[in-house]
Amino acid sequence: MRNIVYTLFLMGIGITAQAQITCSFMSMSVNVSDTGYIKLYHPGAYLLWPREHNIIYWEVQDFQGGIVHRDTTIGNTAGDMGFNHSIPLSDSMTVYSLIINDSVSDGANTWAMACSVTDTLYWKPDTIGSFIQYRWDFVGGPNEGKNVLSQSEVHLHERGIRIYPNPASKTISIDGLSEPLRSVSMYTIHGQRVYFDRPVLGNNTVNIDHLPEGHYVLWINERIQTLVQVTP
Repeated sequence: MRNIVYTLFLMGIGITAQAQITCSFMSMSVNVSDTGYIKLYHPGAYLLWPREHNIIYWEVQDFQGGIVHRDTTIGNTAGDMGFNHSIPLSDSMTVYSLIINDSVSDGANTWAMACSVTDTLYWKPDTIGSFIQYRWDFVGGPNEGKNVLSQSEVHLHERGIRIYPNPASKTISIDGLSEPLRSVSMYTIHGQRVYFDRPVLGNNTVNIDHLPEGHYVLWINERIQTLVQVTP
């Protein structure tokens, strides 16, 4: 029998103080849960205006590092992402999301914003009276977002990866990988790949001096990592 749990989210209407919204508000939740299907909810797409500028990069991995699902959601409904999977109920999954809005506005000012959220999904037992009902849920609760736009150096604690400097103008270095650096890709915030390289083994420095000024999503070994700002 399918086990489905629906969670209702009450969003404030008429939010005007958008300047008060920070990455700590960007926590993911499970909206619909079934044995082989999960629908996730990300509030950022509804908190950041204008909504049509929102882009969320999603990646779901099993605990061996294999890719379960990848997706990119855009615009007003970017906060909803569902996927099918075949992960055993005794295992868990890691979810990474990176939300970008390059022109957040409070009506008077405009600025760029990028938040990264990471958490683990597991098959959670809920006791209701004398019955146990299971559902997929996040371990972290709440899994607060982290700003990856305005840091001078990015240290991805969850995976022990250090990417520096950021912002950068000529090169970036990558330390702390648990596996060899096989490929590096960079995408514009609109999803267009503008850089791809297979570095020489042992060389963890990436040349970016040919890229125009702007913000780029960095992928390492075909996995989302963070946002890199390229400066003149």
